[in-house]
Amino acid sequence: MYPKIKLELFIRLVKRRRLSVAATVRQTVGETLQRQMVLEIVRQNEGHLTADEIYLLASEQLSSISRSTVYRNLNILAERGLVVAVNAPERPTFFDRNTEPHHHAVCVSCGMLLDIPADGFDVRSLVPPGYEVVSASLIVNCICARCGEGMSGALDESGGTAADGRAQADASAAADGRA
Repeated sequence: MYPKIKLELFIRLVKRRRLSVAATVRQTVGETLQRQMVLEIVRQNEGHLTADEIYLLASEQLSSISRSTVYRNLNILAERGLVVAVNAPERPTFFDRNTEPHHHAVCVSCGMLLDIPADGFDVRSLVPPGYEVVSASLIVNCICARCGEGMSGALDESGGTAADGRAQADASAAADGRA
């Protein structure tokens, strides 16, 4: 099975890059097939994947691949700027195929991660004079549209939830004898 996977991956790389076989061989020297496969999995998926999700997809293609190989290769790919590691607080690291400057929104209810364009938002304006921004990644915690639909726990303007406001109103009405 491994030689067939190797050949299929190589053919995909040639087609995707629209290069000659010789050029593809030159560009992939030093690259492992496992690393190329991990990169292809991230690039083929529109969403943000965790390392475990990538491992499961990789193991379907190559049963002998180990979890540590996937983690190691994801870190190498992120260091090389071929994928972006998104580290949201209290969430696993997600890997993003979009390497253009952008930010993320994460739903605090379901954990869905969404790209936010960085256009028009300059993080350099947030740092004091004399500081140089080396890199920036903004993560906005929110409630996605799907979780917010009909959700009584959606945050209102005061930072409380709609359910909190109704409970306070009901308590006030009961105390006043209106309920």
